[in-house]
Amino acid sequence: MTTGNLATPADPLSAALDEIAEMSPKATDGKWLENLTVKCAPLIAEWDVDKCWHWTLWPERERHHPITIDIGIDVVARRASDGKFIAIQCKSRKLDEYGRGGNVTKSKVDNFIATSSNACWAERWLVTNGDIRLGANAEATVGKTKPIKLVNLESDLLKQRESEWSALPEPCPHCDGTGSLRTRDCMQREAVETSVRILREHAAGDGKARGRIILPCGTGKSRIALRIVEELARPGEVSAVLCPSIALVAQLRREFLANSEKPMKALAVCSDETAGHGSDLSRDQTADIGQASASEVKGLVTTAPGEIGSWIEEVARERNRIGVIFGTYQSSHRIAEALVSVDCELSTVVADEAHRTAGLRRIRAEEEKLRDFTVCHDDRRFPAKFRVYQTATPRVYDTGSVAAARRSSKNDDWVVRNMDDESVFGVELYRKSYADAVANRWLTDYRIIALGVNDEDAYRTANGLAAGSGKKLSTAQFLRGLTLALVMGGATRHNGAEIRSSINFMNTIAKSKEMTRALESKTVRDWVQRRLSSDGVGGGGLPKVGALQARASRRVEQSRRPRKRQGQAGSGN
Repeated sequence: MTTGNLATPADPLSAALDEIAEMSPKATDGKWLENLTVKCAPLIAEWDVDKCWHWTLWPERERHHPITIDIGIDVVARRASDGKFIAIQCKSRKLDEYGRGGNVTKSKVDNFIATSSNACWAERWLVTNGDIRLGANAEATVGKTKPIKLVNLESDLLKQRESEWSALPEPCPHCDGTGSLRTRDCMQREAVETSVRILREHAAGDGKARGRIILPCGTGKSRIALRIVEELARPGEVSAVLCPSIALVAQLRREFLANSEKPMKALAVCSDETAGHGSDLSRDQTADIGQASASEVKGLVTTAPGEIGSWIEEVARERNRIGVIFGTYQSSHRIAEALVSVDCELSTVVADEAHRTAGLRRIRAEEEKLRDFTVCHDDRRFPAKFRVYQTATPRVYDTGSVAAARRSSKNDDWVVRNMDDESVFGVELYRKSYADAVANRWLTDYRIIALGVNDEDAYRTANGLAAGSGKKLSTAQFLRGLTLALVMGGATRHNGAEIRSSINFMNTIAKSKEMTRALESKTVRDWVQRRLSSDGVGGGGLPKVGALQARASRRVEQSRRPRKRQGQAGSGN
């Protein structure tokens, strides 16, 4: 779904975003959202839809549902990959300034839940105009057998437009001879050409090769992976892209579908059962520490080896598209079972965040889980012609330290996988440093705001929060949290730095949840108000953390023209 045309307010994506911006502050009957969904569905590559109808105009309606009364299905979409149907209900809500609307209650979706459970529906979606959730009773009614996928139309339109803008060519001083700086496009082309050439050279013997690509975050490793797969795979062949979380599966699937230059058929292999929500990597190195659910991934999602095998055979029979399986490492053994059952050798395996499959691991109760997590290395269980390992942080260990660790252990049961071990990770295909990325302006521009908090009231508040957390977080950590609260409350506005949304990280989910709880507490809100008042700064205090997260998916003064690639967050990542 890439385009070389300049995006303008008159293009369909911008027109749709304008309509959402106009209608979302209002309370409406939602008919406008139904119309917009029908119009936009084929434009969003991630949706993988080739046709979309209003319920009453669906050509097969009478065959599947002859009843003419309202059954809750507003729109029907047809998946481009396999021709199966998606049942869609559209729910618009009046949104607040952070893009959040009221929950959809059980009574509003009862008919839809009942009717869309019919076997003729491959998926069922709830399309909304903003950050709108199912209420608890509605969620409980849905069950897990056929989830309702919440689809934020505005968010997906923005992602599609960002993908199209990121595909626009930009002048490269290095290529046109006007300077030494290289654009990110130029670097990515070199990475693809170099990697493909080296892989093919090393495969000249037994037809197999593996190698590693090391690039800083934000330089476009997923776009490079896409082009490598397109170069190495022929129509009818299947490749696999593996990563450590369901959230990354959704992101990589979207990136590939939105930017593919060759016809592509996608399958997602992931499951909430293998996701370690709430886990800590120091305790479980195989954990999916993201918060995404498999129900958030659009298209066909499965972990059934039989279904995966049938899909592989279908790609081979059609021979008109490249097949790509997007899976988590945690579920990759299911792909392995399917490959063996249908006697299939993959064209290319891309291991994203490959450092997660390396490391120093002690095998005890986790032996089977670790073996399945690292099945991507094993050509007997996971046969493939080419393997590409991508990371920004390669794990390489000093052999002396490894030997010391083994000596200090009662049992010699340590497994070491260094990313410079060519028998596992192959030769180095391409590498650029963070210094290269900064010098060539491949990374998103940013500013650093340093804000100190050192008054007695802050320490007293942080000490109280630490005591109330049961030692989950320290006073120092809560002081950093108070600083964030102060910034989000408006402390920097009078200096012209108004921060409307932010993404903040802690090293475990448990700590993140505890900090979120604290930041939403009356204690922190009162402290922010006191501090802002004492500094003579106005403002409405601290917005709810959940509202700030919701706002991240909305437009913030969206430009009506493509921005320079170096200034785009996430394009090509």
